[in-house]
Order: sequence, then C-alpha cells, then structure tokens
Amino acid sequence: PHSKEHAGEVETNVKDLVESYEKLRQTIAARLAEIDKVVSEFDRVSERIDELRQLIEVSIAKVKTFYVFGEDETEGVRALAKEVSDLVERTKNFTEESRKRYGGSAPADVAQDLSALELSSEALTAAMEEKEREWKRARTARSEYATDVEDVQAWIRSAELTARDRTLPPESYRERLVATR
Repeated sequence: PHSKEHAGEVETNVKDLVESYEKLRQTIAARLAEIDKVVSEFDRVSERIDELRQLIEVSIAKVKTFYVFGEDETEGVRALAKEVSDLVERTKNFTEESRKRYGGSAPADVAQDLSALELSSEALTAAMEEKEREWKRARTARSEYATDVEDVQAWIRSAELTARDRTLPPESYRERLVATR
C-alpha cells in the first residue's frame, strides 16, 4: 500500500485538491467583492434617499413658514420657488436613475424608500403651489387695499374742497359731500 505509484496518485490528488481549493477561494472572493459592491451601492442609494428626504422636510418647513403678507415678497417667493423646483428636479432625476439602474431587482426596502421619497417630493410641490396661491391672494388684497386707500383719499380731498367753498348755503354742503362719494 506504500508504493511509489500510490504516493504519486496521492500527490496528484492533493495537487488537484489544492488547485480546486484555490479556484474556489478565488471564485468566492470575487463573488464577495461583487456582493460588497452591490451592498455599498445600496447603502449609497439609501444615504442619498435620506439626504434628499431631509432636504425636502426642511424645504416643506421653509415653505409653510414663509410669510407672504409682507410689503413686497416677490423676490423671496421666486427664490423659494426656484429652490423647491431645483430640489424636486434633483429628486425626480435620482429616483428615475435609481429605478433604471435596478430595474425590478432593487431590494424591497430601497424601492419602498424611493416611492416614499417621490411622495415627499410631491408634497413639497403641493405646499409650494399653495404658498404661491396664498402669495397671489395677499398681493391682490394689498393692491385692492391700496386702490381703496387712494379712493378714500381722493374723496377726502374732494370733500375738503367742497367744505372750503363758502358760496353755498350750509344744507347744500351735506348733499354735495354725499354726492362726491
């Protein structure tokens, strides 16, 4: 049983096993590297989702607390609308790229987070649209107020002129003041 032939066979078998072991180790290492790469990509996507979600939450708070009833908030509203629009566009691009990259193979939690991010983005858009409507209503109210003030001031000036006119009898003043309205 301890012959040279038997030793040669054992040596060949050991070499084959060592080679098979090395190939298996390399295959496993390559697969682990691929898995690490995929997991890192999922982590990166999750981090980006969290980052965009936080930016959206901050923007929603900014939009909701933005005061539109000031004297002239046009530039502020436009700047806020641009900021919101840019964030919504970045979010849309990110979610579209992510969905294309993964197709249907994204993990359920990442797909769910992408959907939630899209909903948050839509909520931000809706909040900004409502704030713009509120701003337009405020601008209209200010304009109507200014027009009404001008009308009252014009009536007061007219009434003062009527009151200064001493050529009419006193009972006619009241009638003329009422007529100047």
